[in-house]
Amino acid sequence: LGVRNKLAISISSNDIDSAKAYISTGIFSMCCIAALLLVVLICGLQFVEPQALFNTQDIAREDLYSIVLWTGIFVIMTFALSIVNQFYYAYQDAAKTGMISVFGSVMMLGMVYWLTLQESHNLLYFVFAFGISSVVSKAVYIAYFFVKNSDVFPSISTISIRKMYEISGI
Repeated sequence: LGVRNKLAISISSNDIDSAKAYISTGIFSMCCIAALLLVVLICGLQFVEPQALFNTQDIAREDLYSIVLWTGIFVIMTFALSIVNQFYYAYQDAAKTGMISVFGSVMMLGMVYWLTLQESHNLLYFVFAFGISSVVSKAVYIAYFFVKNSDVFPSISTISIRKMYEISGI
C-alpha cells in the first residue's frame, strides 16, 4: 500500500491535513475494495456447490454454505481492517502491528479452547472464533490509534480522488 509511504511523508513534514486525507482516503479505498469482494463472494457462492467443491458429504450443504460465507466475510473484514498496520508503520510504531497479531491469537486460542470444552462441536462456531478474534483485535488497535492520534481522525470531507490515485500508484 502506498498509504504507508505517503502518510509517513506527511507526518514527517508535519502536514496534518494531508495525513488526515491519506488516512480517510485509505480507509475509504479499503472499504470499497471490501464491498466489491463481498458482492463477488455472495454472488459467486450462488453458482458453487460447496459439497462438490470440498468433496464432502459429511457436512450438510446449508451448513457448509454458511461456513464458507462467514469465513469469506471475516477474511474480507480482516483485510479491510488491516490498513491499521500501515498507519502504525507510518507513525514508526511497528511493534503495535505485532501486538495486534498477538492479541488476536491469544483471543482466538482462548475461544477455541473454550469451544473444545463444549459438548457439541460445530465448525461454524470455530469460524466465528477465528473471525471475531481477528476483527476485534484490529478494531481495538484502530480505536487505540485514533484515540492517540485524534488530529488525523478520518472524515468524509477529506477523502480525495487525487490521493486515491497517489496511494494506489505505488
